[in-house]
Amino acid sequence: MKPKHAEECRALIEQWDHGNPISTIEMGGLGMGYEQAIQSMAIEFTRAHVDADMPEDKEKLWALYDETCHAVMLKLDDELGGVTGAMFSAGRNLAYQWLFNDGPSGVLTQAEVKDRVISVTNPKPKEKV
Repeated sequence: MKPKHAEECRALIEQWDHGNPISTIEMGGLGMGYEQAIQSMAIEFTRAHVDADMPEDKEKLWALYDETCHAVMLKLDDELGGVTGAMFSAGRNLAYQWLFNDGPSGVLTQAEVKDRVISVTNPKPKEKV
């Protein structure tokens, strides 16, 4: 199966890549650099899965998703200045919500996170094509 919110996630990634602000939810609460690392990971975890064919079985889906997120995190660790387990978990969980549960816009409308909505941008945007 393809991620349920692939189209919306692709649009989110495109906005990020071009340096445009995206609306998301604060996941760390420990300052801008910490939050930026979490959001960067969430975007890259989303990018790694947005076009992937994922298993229907929830346990197999989570196992493959988690394995891929770990591989992506290993590539990002130095670039982000060292990633903690808590940062990894926050980014992984946010990307999962974007891809497989409520989607990027749906996450923003959940009552329990309405006071955590933030806007972030990519600190290293790619050149517009």
